Amino acid sequence: PLAVLKGCNSISPPIRYSENHRYLTTMAVYHQRIVDAFSAVVTLLAVVRPTHRFQRDSPNFARAKTIMQDAHVLLPDALVVLAIVIASRLGDFCSEATNRRLTYLVALLSSIAACVGFAIQSFDSNQYYFFSRMIVVDPFASVMKAAVSLGFAVALVYSRRYLEDRDMFRDHVFLLGMFSLQGQLIMISGNHFLMLYLGLELMSLSLYAMVALRRDVAQSSEAA
Repeated sequence: PLAVLKGCNSISPPIRYSENHRYLTTMAVYHQRIVDAFSAVVTLLAVVRPTHRFQRDSPNFARAKTIMQDAHVLLPDALVVLAIVIASRLGDFCSEATNRRLTYLVALLSSIAACVGFAIQSFDSNQYYFFSRMIVVDPFASVMKAAVSLGFAVALVYSRRYLEDRDMFRDHVFLLGMFSLQGQLIMISGNHFLMLYLGLELMSLSLYAMVALRRDVAQSSEAA
């Protein structure tokens, strides 16, 4: 059969797929991903629901309930992650010029909102632990996160003219900046060397990519 297929391919001319066929193929891939994600969520609910129903008096359930009650302190961090997801998908729904402006606004507004959330949390004197005590949220961490988020917002405002003059006002710059910000937030809340390592790598790799964005400049490529 392989020989027959090779013979057919050598005789028949190459097939040129139309734009409509490519669009249908892309939509089929997206549809399959959505179905797989929905199946994974249904499976997870089917696994978690019996434990939630029959083991309410177990220590694990009490600990999980406590974690869910304290999860509100992670909302500013979740806001930054949500902003990254939204900014990464804006290019599918708008033009390139509009995508640049919207990504800039998403990065700026999310960092300001996260700064306000962290500043409010700094008045809470309690300590919160998550993920087997690998993440800690306390007043010191909240103050440092607020300072980092504010610094990122100020850097976005002051660097806009610089980026526009050098044709670097692109969505990739702001996405990488938000990834770097998320890495710094993880480092600040890290209570374990593994979390410190993950935050450091997320921050540093994003900065390396930002340095190499100007591929037509020798200094940028050499620095990266």
